[in-house]
Amino acid sequence: MGQRHRCVELKKAGFEQNKEAMETAVREDLMLHAYMLTQSGIPMLYSGDELGQVNDYSYKEDPAKCADSRYIHRGKLQWELAENKNDPTTVQGSIFQTLDRLEKIRRQEITFDKDADVYTYDVHDDSVLCILREYKGRRFLEYSTSVIRRRQRGCRKMEYIVIC
Repeated sequence: MGQRHRCVELKKAGFEQNKEAMETAVREDLMLHAYMLTQSGIPMLYSGDELGQVNDYSYKEDPAKCADSRYIHRGKLQWELAENKNDPTTVQGSIFQTLDRLEKIRRQEITFDKDADVYTYDVHDDSVLCILREYKGRRFLEYSTSVIRRRQRGCRKMEYIVIC
């Protein structure tokens, strides 16, 4: 599931005013971002991703851009959405604040060093993708699923990640 699917689900749930579908879409969006942030290298967000901004089809009206579908993800930032970034009860606030926490963890945790070992970790559940990062005796586990089903002693849980 990629950027396009994420945007479609957020847009559909918003259009239908379906609170449960929106909560699921936000969780999936955050899950994808958490997965991206566990990978090596420099993570990239398009402008508006941090607010759950959906695809922008207005590029089709610009003759200089209409043939290039990459512009669907490069719309103008919707500043009215940014006004909600500090309100955790909004879609924008939920996404923005969770991404902020995930980015802080990425900056602070030694397991994100460029020399860290990175593996997939078998949790014996085919519906769960787990990424393990290890460096200098520290372990970082990221579960890519909507629900963390396992608790680990001595670890702190935050949304989609466990740090030991």
